Amino acid sequence: MIWTYRVVRDEIGRYSIRELFYERDGRLITYSKTPVAPVGSSSEDLLLQMRELRGAFDLPILSTVELDATLSKQEKTGQKETGPRISLEQIKVELAGEAEPA
Repeated sequence: MIWTYRVVRDEIGRYSIRELFYERDGRLITYSKTPVAPVGSSSEDLLLQMRELRGAFDLPILSTVELDATLSKQEKTGQKETGPRISLEQIKVELAGEAEPA
């Protein structure tokens, strides 16, 4: 699984940063429905997250309409996995585990 921050425009024209989750083959799994808010357990953690959020501006802007259409199309064509759904918190735990050295 690949996770990234992206700048996303919503249906009424507001811009925010969202988390996007992709399969390793590039298929979109899901995206956060609410914008990301920077939070850290220390000022250094907060600065690191701000740098990661800044990276979203180096990528093309997406729209919730496009993201929802992609997810819908994948569901209709059977491209989206039909396994058990997991929560965003479970995905974060999984990603944290992948980041640790083997």
